[in-house]
Amino acid sequence: MKHNIKAGYQLHIKTYEGDGDFYKTEVLSGIDLFNEVKLYIEILEQFKPKWMNGKYGNENANIIEILSFIEDIHKKYPDVKDSIFNDATEDSTNYNIEDKCQIIKDILVENFVDYNYNAECYNAVDSYKVYYIPEEIKDVTDDFKL
Repeated sequence: MKHNIKAGYQLHIKTYEGDGDFYKTEVLSGIDLFNEVKLYIEILEQFKPKWMNGKYGNENANIIEILSFIEDIHKKYPDVKDSIFNDATEDSTNYNIEDKCQIIKDILVENFVDYNYNAECYNAVDSYKVYYIPEEIKDVTDDFKL
């Protein structure tokens, strides 16, 4: 299956588990808006460890508090209509607070930081990089198959 890299901003997020192991890099590609990247970075900054001025990285975190903080950040960027957090942050009667919290938790784990179930906390953000890809990059792997 071909996997082309979409044009737009690409965000690389490096995280680690509490005692400094289990490093992992997540990549979000094809982000259209500059402000959408800024929104994600504001969220990531709070998942750094406390010694890096974060709040939630490697700390026991209340998911309702995290939802509230993400909703507040979302309000700062009204032009970001299609962020991956929309289902949980829009004022919709479709979801109750428990549903929104589960959506946020799923989005965080799938796209940003893993959840350490043994320690009951989210892994910490170590660093992130932002790249701009002006046009789609084609997957040409099949051209090299023997």
